[in-house]
Amino acid sequence: MQCKRCGYRLWNLHSRQCPECGDEFRVREFEFVPGAVQFCCPHCDKAYYGTDANGHLVPPSFSCVQCSQAIDMDSMVLRPAEGVDESSTQIAAIPWLRRADIGWWRGLVQTTRQALFHPSELMRGDRHPDEGGTCWNFAAWILLLTTFVSLGVFFIFQLIFVTAFIGVGGGVGLQVLGMFAAYLLMAIIGVLISLVGIYIWGLVVHGMLRMTGSVRHPMSGTMRALCYSAGAHTASAVPCLGWYFGWIWWLVSAVSMVRETHRISSGRAAFAVLTMPLMTFITVVGAYAWFISMAMSSAGMAFAPGAGGMYGATAYPGNSETLAMVNAYLGYAQAEGALPEHPLQLLLEDYVYSMDFVASDTTTEAQIVWPTLKLTDLDHMTTAGRAKKIQAFVEELPENAIAHRVGDYVFTCPGVDPTTLSPDVWLVIQSPLPAGGAVPSGGPVMVHVGMADGSVVGIPAQSFQNSLQGQFTVRKSNNLPLLPKIESITHGQPALADAADETDSIRIETPD
Repeated sequence: MQCKRCGYRLWNLHSRQCPECGDEFRVREFEFVPGAVQFCCPHCDKAYYGTDANGHLVPPSFSCVQCSQAIDMDSMVLRPAEGVDESSTQIAAIPWLRRADIGWWRGLVQTTRQALFHPSELMRGDRHPDEGGTCWNFAAWILLLTTFVSLGVFFIFQLIFVTAFIGVGGGVGLQVLGMFAAYLLMAIIGVLISLVGIYIWGLVVHGMLRMTGSVRHPMSGTMRALCYSAGAHTASAVPCLGWYFGWIWWLVSAVSMVRETHRISSGRAAFAVLTMPLMTFITVVGAYAWFISMAMSSAGMAFAPGAGGMYGATAYPGNSETLAMVNAYLGYAQAEGALPEHPLQLLLEDYVYSMDFVASDTTTEAQIVWPTLKLTDLDHMTTAGRAKKIQAFVEELPENAIAHRVGDYVFTCPGVDPTTLSPDVWLVIQSPLPAGGAVPSGGPVMVHVGMADGSVVGIPAQSFQNSLQGQFTVRKSNNLPLLPKIESITHGQPALADAADETDSIRIETPD
């Protein structure tokens, strides 16, 4: 039995005032394990034992059987029963420590409720911070359940999407099981990272407390306060809104628990608890600002007129779509050993989506059609059905095809290993004109070209043919067939090696 204000042991006292801090107390304010405490007559020291659920005397007032004096429970001298350790006399204030008696789930819920709404009271009753790994066990379960519930919202939305757009057959069960396993793995990894974060946080908090004054408990007491404060993190599980305020609730609970554990001022507790979160926030914001600054600086250098480029081409804003497309094209080659025989094969492993082939305002997915296939049809097929359809389509392609159009892009070098090419070979050309429709109004029209090294250059439309002439030389040096006129490459008519060499190649004669 300890003073609720300062923690002083209140055994063997005739007075009802704490000798340490002077705070008054009543025996009725404490709960004991039934039969674990001796209630001794203040006149003759006759011992009685509490038998009700709170370990109190029944009845609380009576005449002593030894000295016949009228006595009341609040006036009696209390001692641990013979053979009972002091730590085993009082019912632990933290429900999680009583889960063996009240049940695991009830212990978790009651402790979480106190962490959310009465954090100080949660730390007030039990002044023995040495619990082994019990508090860490509580924090781990809370973090796991909260993270899993939070991710569960996204899992449900993804499950609805899969069943609505892919169907309920053809291996969807395995796909859903894989999604569930992925979310569970993410939750477990998140919990492990969070526990490490709490430990580091505890080191910082205890260090700040030691630097600013004395502490009542060793580091284990600080760690215990932070672990039980994790119960307030359950607020983060509220769908859509929890992540905006749950972390604030956790910090407030942690401040209250650290303050109560060490009996310090609120300001000192707040300073110790908030130091690491504030420093982390400042570091993250600073790193993000530095990254944006460096990216903008690099972009400014790349987009500056005359900053470089082949055959008179310069980098130009707006080439992000082409950059993503050429990266997907090269990513397929890195995985498969060669570029795809047709760009539609990029859809098979989600390197791109159907909508990514549209880069202009005048082109739609419905316009992307071949004699035996429509792009929009692929969106409504199962994964297996889409793969079978695309494979059959690829098998019907001409063997001497050297370039294919899909939407606003022309893809060259099908089936070629790009590591054997020089960096300046054109692989992807974003050219919605004339196939894409009318010329966009305002500003120069640019043709964006993705290179074999993954870079992208923007070429003004009026000088594109000159750049194409230079590309002929590059392709010859790489033993590649020449490209035809870009506008001659359509969905139904891929570029063929023989036709390109004999009829459609553009050769610009320069005056002597």
